[in-house]
Amino acid sequence: MNPVDVFRVALDTPLKRLFDYLPPAEGLFTTPLLPGMRVRVPFGRQKLVGIVMEAAHSSDIAPERLKPVLEVLDSRPVLDSSALALLRWAAEYYHHPIGEVLSTALPKAMRLGADAEAREEVWTLTAEGSEAHDRGEPKRAPKQRELLAFLVERHRKWVVEHERVVEFRPARAAEPRPGRVVESPAAAARDGHVTTGTEAGTGPGARASPGVASAGVGSVPRTSAGVGAMARGGDPGVAATVLDEALPKWREAALSYVQDVIERE
Repeated sequence: MNPVDVFRVALDTPLKRLFDYLPPAEGLFTTPLLPGMRVRVPFGRQKLVGIVMEAAHSSDIAPERLKPVLEVLDSRPVLDSSALALLRWAAEYYHHPIGEVLSTALPKAMRLGADAEAREEVWTLTAEGSEAHDRGEPKRAPKQRELLAFLVERHRKWVVEHERVVEFRPARAAEPRPGRVVESPAAAARDGHVTTGTEAGTGPGARASPGVASAGVGSVPRTSAGVGAMARGGDPGVAATVLDEALPKWREAALSYVQDVIERE
């Protein structure tokens, strides 16, 4: 036995065994690996998606022959301990490879490495981006100006519709749910948090640049460079799918804009 920390992974192969892998490269993935989470690992000349079954402090394989996990696909287990126990029992009872049993328990897309949770990429305009648009900037990048103009137009339309709704809605102070801290828009702008997730404080952090901010999991972040949509009254932003239809090559323009801003900082 070799004193190394390893993860035992079930792979969709006809072999009735688990496969030992080293942890991912340090700093590559910060999510702790737990049983029931999917990982992508090297297997011969292939890269396969497997399920972590357990962790161990030793392996029968020589350390120099062990390979690290390439990618952690989940932030939490897709199969809980009860499901893993049941599937392990079924594999033993029917004398079937555990990897194949686990594979059939997952939808095809997840077997191939697709996200376990639906995500929506949303983009919005920061205060700096709105000011840049008003100044006609960036002057030498028409595609970037076009993107800013589109986001400004969508934001202004949302403001008009939002004001119409508010006129018929009685003012009422929001009551925080138990265990949730509600931050005012002013405090959000002052603190300059950068958050992605369905609520503030959930999901991984993301850095946004002045002008354009991106987010995942159906929400828009508050940006460190200015007032993002969360601090502008809840502007839902524009889905990437809408931008795909409206502005060809918008993503290249957005990424170029972000890079230009970072270089100027």
